[in-house]
Order: sequence, then C-alpha cells, then structure tokens
Amino acid sequence: MDFFGVLGYQQYFTRSWFYSIEANVGAGGGGNTDTGAGLMYKSSLGLGYSFTPALALVLEGGYVMAPSGNFEGALTSLNLNYQFYNAGPESFTSDRGNGQYTFSGWSISGQTETYVNPTYRDWE
Repeated sequence: MDFFGVLGYQQYFTRSWFYSIEANVGAGGGGNTDTGAGLMYKSSLGLGYSFTPALALVLEGGYVMAPSGNFEGALTSLNLNYQFYNAGPESFTSDRGNGQYTFSGWSISGQTETYVNPTYRDWE
C-alpha cells in the first residue's frame, strides 16, 4: 500500500489530449516489499486523452524508489480515471512573484498499482 502527496502539472495541447508531470513523496510497504522505514519517492510523465471532462485514459511512465529500503524500479501504467468531484476551487489566479499564474483546481484520488519485476538493490 502506498500513500503519496503529489505535486503535478497537467496541460492540454489539443481539445482532448494532455500531458502530465508528477512528483510524489509518501510512504508505502507491505506485500514482502522492502521499503525500509517506508519513505518512498515517485516521479512520472503521462500522456492522456479525455473522453469527457470527467473521464480520461492516461498512459504513464516513471520511476519509484524507497531510499531506506531495497525497493526501486521503473513504472508503466495505463489508468482509466474518472473524476467524481474536484475538491478545490475551479481556478484562481495569483500574480505573486515574477508573473501571473493560473491554478486550475486540485483533487483527492485513490488508486491501486501493481509493480511487476521490481529491482532490488543490494547495499552490501
């Protein structure tokens, strides 16, 4: 089981196609997975297609590692995402710092992942 906080960016480049970039920090373990104290990092890039404003298919690739354990590996996933509810503002604009930035909501989600053939480090 994993629990991650995610900082990400998603940008549409056509009406339906988008890309995403994510950096995750959290905790995980279980299932004979040596994550040490449980701290985990994950980064990923994704390419997605929105069928509707709430339904999208996303192909994602990245890397996950547990720095205090023997678990690390590349990841590839195909996700069917359905957004039930956006738990934040639709959008807001900030002009702090050196420019104007528009933030378009945030969300809370749950998912399940399976790591196939992960690489285990031998620190000895």
